Amino acid sequence: IDGVRDLEVPYNLYNVSSGVVRGYAQEYLALRQFPSQEYDFLLFVLPAEVDFGGSLAFASGKTSTYKDHYAIMYNVLMHEIGHGLGLGHSGEKYPVPYPP
Repeated sequence: IDGVRDLEVPYNLYNVSSGVVRGYAQEYLALRQFPSQEYDFLLFVLPAEVDFGGSLAFASGKTSTYKDHYAIMYNVLMHEIGHGLGLGHSGEKYPVPYPP
């Protein structure tokens, strides 16, 4: 599908942290000269065996990370994409949206 790329990382991922797996994926993309600058948003979906709690995105960031089945939960997707658009959690002291 246009805009969607599957990526197989050739490492054993059992109990590896999500940050390490994201590093593997980003290294893999860079080595293959993947044009990430051409995409507005990158979504990493990690396999179930990765040591990661659920989902993560940073305010005004370009990437979000999901563990396995969380990537098909609409409420989780919308929540994390909201962070990517610069929105914070309600009740936080920071302005909404966060400054870039």
